[in-house]
Amino acid sequence: MRRALGLTLALAVLGARPARADLPPEGARIRTHDYAIDLSQTVVLSGTRVTGLGGAFVAIGEGLDGSAQNPAAVAFRTPWSRSHFDYELGLGLMVSSALANSDLFNSGRRIHATASDERFVFLNLAGNIQLGNWGFGLSTDLQEYAMSRSPHPSGTIEPERLVAQFAVWQALAAHAFFDGELLVGIGQRWAALNVYEGAGGSEQALFSAFGSGFQAGILIRPNDAQYRIGAAIRSGVEAHASPSSRTRVLYPDDPEHQLFLPNRVALPFSLHVGFALQLGPRPLNPRWFDPNALLADFDRYLAYRARERERRRAIHLARAERANVDLEQAARSIDAELEAEARDDARARKRAEIEIDRRLEERYKSLERFHLLLTASVEVLGPVEQGVGVEAFLERTVQRSGHTASISPRIGLETEAIPAWLKLRAGAYLEPSRFDQNPRGSRLHATFGLDQRLFGWEVFGLWPRGATWRATGSVDVAEAYFAWGLSIGMWH
Repeated sequence: MRRALGLTLALAVLGARPARADLPPEGARIRTHDYAIDLSQTVVLSGTRVTGLGGAFVAIGEGLDGSAQNPAAVAFRTPWSRSHFDYELGLGLMVSSALANSDLFNSGRRIHATASDERFVFLNLAGNIQLGNWGFGLSTDLQEYAMSRSPHPSGTIEPERLVAQFAVWQALAAHAFFDGELLVGIGQRWAALNVYEGAGGSEQALFSAFGSGFQAGILIRPNDAQYRIGAAIRSGVEAHASPSSRTRVLYPDDPEHQLFLPNRVALPFSLHVGFALQLGPRPLNPRWFDPNALLADFDRYLAYRARERERRRAIHLARAERANVDLEQAARSIDAELEAEARDDARARKRAEIEIDRRLEERYKSLERFHLLLTASVEVLGPVEQGVGVEAFLERTVQRSGHTASISPRIGLETEAIPAWLKLRAGAYLEPSRFDQNPRGSRLHATFGLDQRLFGWEVFGLWPRGATWRATGSVDVAEAYFAWGLSIGMWH
């Protein structure tokens, strides 16, 4: 009997859990810290090409847009990349006017962001560098929400501004194997929440949370084949409140504006798998040639000639010494001859480099233009325990988010309607709702996009020879949602 009682008590102790303050019912005021802000993104907020294709881009994996969808994409070398080293930079911005009266989070409620006391900003900065088969990328996504309140109902006291910044950074590294047919990428992503209070033109940090997670991606693109397969997986990220956060409840003496800050900010686990198929004469996966590899044999020959010059110099000076000839004069004589040969070799190397660049450019320009690209993908977002949406956090009311996993199927189509002049694309995706109480549930998006060739301009020699510019646009339409984008870039 004593043994049984002891076992029961031991199991009770082992099974004990810290007391959890559950969230109040839907629509009630948040009066606990034991919740997480669900930062999952269910709409396609990306570049114009990704948006135009309905977000089905994980298997395309090209450029900055591709690296945001698939970590392996930072090692993808496009056929117009004709140097061992290459790079790409990007910037994106959205402000509150684009969000007014919309349901950005598919929560079932519309955002009213036109008032002067609210501001919403979305900022993206990204950059990739490539060295042969290696690729590296850095990016940051910043979401900033600002709200104001007057400490006194009369408004006679200077208003205070509350700023909440949600930031996500990612660092990526990838390598292309088997002549560029298999790309594998890994990376780290970090999430943070910072809350500031401003009054009288100054800001004071009140609260911060920080966390990190792992991500990986794969891209299969057999050379000269007309299909690609891509997948990306990202672990969940939980940013926990920093021990240095001195404030956990804002405006504790003001029931109307009282804000309980969360213990966690969460990015859920995600899995994105896709397939792309291209029809028509234009190849989807032309082989990429590294100019350094093409010049390798010639460089070895030049290195051999350099060693031979050193050997000839040593022999010449040894003979001069045995013949009692002035060594300084002998050295000047042979050095002048050898330096002339070295200059000839350098000029030959430059001519070979220019010739290879010309051939690669001609090869790229000779590719057929017409194509019909079909792409499809499925993204799965994991659950978030005790999660609420960004709107719920800002409005201090419970609206549970991410209680269960969500699935988003996507499809896109792209073609060059007028060869070497106009590209058109269209797509669709089903956006899941992370909110159980949203009566509409998932909503269907229709997306459209185009690339219009403009003119050639090398910008006073800053851009490569033959640089041609393009204008790109995209539109994303759904119930209670409308987004559009414009950009300027290179025509390829």
